[in-house]
Amino acid sequence: MEPLVKPFRTFEMHDSIYNKLCHFSRTDIVDGNKANLARFTMSTKKLFKKGVHYMYRRSFSTIVVTILCLLLAGAFLTGCNTKTQTDKPSDSVTPPVLPATDSVKLTLYFPNSDATGLIPTVRTVEVNDQDVIKAMFIELATPPSGLEKPLPSGTTLLEATISADGIATIDLSTEFQKNFGGGSAGEQMTIYSIVNTLTTLPNVQSVQFLLDGNKHDGILGHLDTTVPIKPNESLIIKPQ
Repeated sequence: MEPLVKPFRTFEMHDSIYNKLCHFSRTDIVDGNKANLARFTMSTKKLFKKGVHYMYRRSFSTIVVTILCLLLAGAFLTGCNTKTQTDKPSDSVTPPVLPATDSVKLTLYFPNSDATGLIPTVRTVEVNDQDVIKAMFIELATPPSGLEKPLPSGTTLLEATISADGIATIDLSTEFQKNFGGGSAGEQMTIYSIVNTLTTLPNVQSVQFLLDGNKHDGILGHLDTTVPIKPNESLIIKPQ
């Protein structure tokens, strides 16, 4: 007769338990063979305990293996991320290289108090080659004691260039014209204070005036400023 209980092939059973299970038949149970039935029950319990133990052991092993795999994967990803961050180029900004400055002696010409001539004044400033004319205008705005400021109030140097043929072109703000006090003597002192000062530079022979980017026949009234103006040394008053 066919065995009542078939073997559980998923469990690793001992041959003795398997043989016992196969020994029992449907007739043994139906006939009320208590001894055989008791042995069948005990064998079944043992088989169940064996299977549960195996399943628990296998589940525990599976969990341990899974945890180890997760830890290894996390370590691998962390290492890759660290390498990526290490290889990322730095975002630090390199500071701009400032042009070198030199101590330069500037000869500046300031009008005297009665507007009859220009008095030379020598000053030493720290400046680079591109800002020499700008430095001259800054200094002309601060005359020494007893002399006059040649620039009308609010005058701003907008741009200055020097051509290869020695012409310094200066573009002045409209305040140069608007705030001029007037008079031919004052005009002469203002214009030639600038021209005589700029032509002390070795590469400047004349000065072209612009007002807000444009040429004018006479920016301050009488002197022709449509052409470059050369220095007027007759206005220079040399120190005694």
